[in-house]
Amino acid sequence: MLLQQAAQAVQAVQACILKVLDLYGEYPYTECRRGTMSRAATTKKTRFPASRTKMYRFDARLNHDQKLLIQRAADLEGRTMTDFVLHSAQAAAERTLKDRAMLILTARETETFVNAILNPPEPGPVLREAVRNYKNQIGAK
Repeated sequence: MLLQQAAQAVQAVQACILKVLDLYGEYPYTECRRGTMSRAATTKKTRFPASRTKMYRFDARLNHDQKLLIQRAADLEGRTMTDFVLHSAQAAAERTLKDRAMLILTARETETFVNAILNPPEPGPVLREAVRNYKNQIGAK
């Protein structure tokens, strides 16, 4: 009786683990046994469905400490190193682009910018000549 209850508990835990894995994606090492992986764990699984999107390769060289650091972080998030690095790099790139897209000015620079927008200078002779040439080319008066 006790053995049967233990077997049922193990099955329940395994079912829970599989549900968690289904929620968070595919992992390459889901069934490890003393240094050997089962056939299911060694089959290549891809997170991206086969599509017409071209995939590119990205290589990087790491020293031992960097590899251990990234591997530990990836393990904590339940990701492969590749997935962790790509996700982290993408987030950093998006953050960098967002930060650089915003123009930050001092109070003096802001005043100069607003003044130039609200009170633009009169067009100079070069600009006037360019407008004349443009109008002549399109036939406007």
